[in-house]
Amino acid sequence: MPILDIDPDQWRAHVDRAPFRIRHHLADDDRMSAEALARLTDQLPTDSVEHNYGALPTLHYGVPTAKADRAPAEILQSADFLGTWMAIKNVEQDPGYRALLLECLSGVPDIGDPQLAPHNQQGFVFVSARRSVTPAHYDSEENFLLQLRGSKEITIGSWPDRDTQQREMEAKQFGGHRYLPFLPAEPKTFRLEPGDGVYVPPNSPHFVEVSDQPSISFSVTFRTTRSDIHDNVVHLNARLRKLGLTPRPPGAGVHIDRAKSLVTRIHARAMQRWK
Repeated sequence: MPILDIDPDQWRAHVDRAPFRIRHHLADDDRMSAEALARLTDQLPTDSVEHNYGALPTLHYGVPTAKADRAPAEILQSADFLGTWMAIKNVEQDPGYRALLLECLSGVPDIGDPQLAPHNQQGFVFVSARRSVTPAHYDSEENFLLQLRGSKEITIGSWPDRDTQQREMEAKQFGGHRYLPFLPAEPKTFRLEPGDGVYVPPNSPHFVEVSDQPSISFSVTFRTTRSDIHDNVVHLNARLRKLGLTPRPPGAGVHIDRAKSLVTRIHARAMQRWK
């Protein structure tokens, strides 16, 4: 039985466009227990674990607050995760968790579009104290957020307008922080209990609010040729704007986007050779 239950027709209708609810069969997997995750944090590089105080507002346009003065494994072994929000990043660095990640993605329907074939598969575990909030932000990857323990609500929406999206995404190319200064437009809220999941399209503004019990969730992400082209265009546009130009945003034209993406890739390869 696949871990993810995704209807092919729903996937075809929503991919890259809109969020939708899914189900999964991962809630009882031993690798996602607090004890197993504590062992995992001891094995991963230090920079693969981020933890900050979880009591934040839904709008927090700045750097995260200070982290708790405890080791990640100690936080995971406490009753309420010591009031923190923790991200265990790139769990695929561990062979067992990489196998789990790929098994999850084996349930994504193939709808025959090569531009949507998954690559750069990554997994992130989010550990949150009760009433923790992940402020409004966006992520550039395709994302299946799977609830494992506790419950939370994720509110997903859109950008207020194209100019705002372009400004915020280009700012991130030069080290801008991940949070947004506005709540999602046209929001839709999904309540997630263990066994529930939701598809979050790339670059969709969203925020997360944990309920009255500590929460653990697993974010299964990947990239596609389509999302790579979009990000490459944003990357080049940010640099062209620094030169005083006014580039067209992603989506202005298929051939223009592909040409810009190619320029970005060529430049990146040249920079690697000169390092």
